Amino acid sequence: MNIFLSVIFLLMLLVFLHVFRIPRWTPVYIFCIFWVAQFSIGYVLYSEIRWSILTIVYFFSCGMSGILGYAVCPKRKCSICNIVNKKESVCFYDTHRARVLLIFYIILGIIHALILIRNYGFSIRSFTSIGSLFAINNEIAVLRYSGREIASNGIQKFLLAVVYVTPLAGGYHYVFAKKKTDYILCFLSFLPELLSLFSTNGKAGFIACIILWLTGYFVAAFHIKKEISFSLRTIVIIMITATIVTLILLSTMVLRIGIINNSVIHIVLNKFKNYAFGHIVAINNWLDTNIMKSELTLGYQTFIGIARYFTGGVRAQGVYTDFYRELGFSTNVYTYLRGLYMDFGFFGSCIFFFLYGYISAYVIRRIREKKNGVYIAEMLLMAEYFFSLYFIISIFSYGSFILILPIFAVHVFLCQKRATISFVRKNVKFQSYKIIRN
Repeated sequence: MNIFLSVIFLLMLLVFLHVFRIPRWTPVYIFCIFWVAQFSIGYVLYSEIRWSILTIVYFFSCGMSGILGYAVCPKRKCSICNIVNKKESVCFYDTHRARVLLIFYIILGIIHALILIRNYGFSIRSFTSIGSLFAINNEIAVLRYSGREIASNGIQKFLLAVVYVTPLAGGYHYVFAKKKTDYILCFLSFLPELLSLFSTNGKAGFIACIILWLTGYFVAAFHIKKEISFSLRTIVIIMITATIVTLILLSTMVLRIGIINNSVIHIVLNKFKNYAFGHIVAINNWLDTNIMKSELTLGYQTFIGIARYFTGGVRAQGVYTDFYRELGFSTNVYTYLRGLYMDFGFFGSCIFFFLYGYISAYVIRRIREKKNGVYIAEMLLMAEYFFSLYFIISIFSYGSFILILPIFAVHVFLCQKRATISFVRKNVKFQSYKIIRN
């Protein structure tokens, strides 16, 4: 019965996306579609558990608040009739400069991966055989999950942020790419993270890079007002990419175990299912048992990466120390929805997502107008996309993720060319203009 009611709420949310005419691929649209898909898959894979109607009501309320926030934001209407000999300064994308910056990021990212491998006591020669690769993954995984991970200094933290900025810039550049070499370069932006993935077995970072690449693509698409559509070719590319990503993640799980046989493959497939969707079960259980708690932490859980610099706290592995244990698996990934509820409660979360939707509409309008300060608007839009899709935890939980925001703003600023457009009104229906390069 609860699953039936939950499905009704999910369908209602999709209907309201259409009723309020929320444009496709905006952060609010992505948030609603992404979580509707997550819950739907969870109902199918874990149909034997007790699904709480309170969880879906909380999600529905957050989604509706985001939709209303986007809908009430005023949309600026520009009338051609009012344009008379008007000059405006607008932004253009410098493809060459962006290409150079992307190559620079890739080099810095590779340097970070090599430093990381060296800090763990290994060298490039350690990757010459499968057996040594198994040993490296197993040893580093033991260090990471036992709390004995190697400490990093400020330079390494900055380089880690660059590793994440690289696919973000790659996805952004993909929209503007014209040459085959540019398209290849956009996908090479994953190279630094892949080196880290196969040495340290950190899958969360790889997932973050995929999301950041998509985030950069979406932001750039709004920059040039590109209509994102799905042709047969696009669908085939998405399916091939999803298959490759799945195989990479499965490979890292096998590397952690250290042997390959039929039993291990069965274990890995089951672990992959729980890794990909176990958080839905965990947040369902947590909200069901904690929905009535009234103690609020007022932003500490959502913005713990910022708050601990002022409080001197230490972030635990995975942020939460309590584990959900049921159905033969355990996880401490409760998604960012838990942090939001702990911080702001039910109504506070609704206010948070209302502001989220409102800001989303505002910054998209600013980007389309291509006015001064567009790089700040694109940074905010990037943060909203990343926040929506990185389901594991709030993006403000990690210092390296927080650093992505100013680095990306600087990247967009450096890739811009300013030009003055002079409009001349001819009649109420048509206008002419000329571009004067600065």
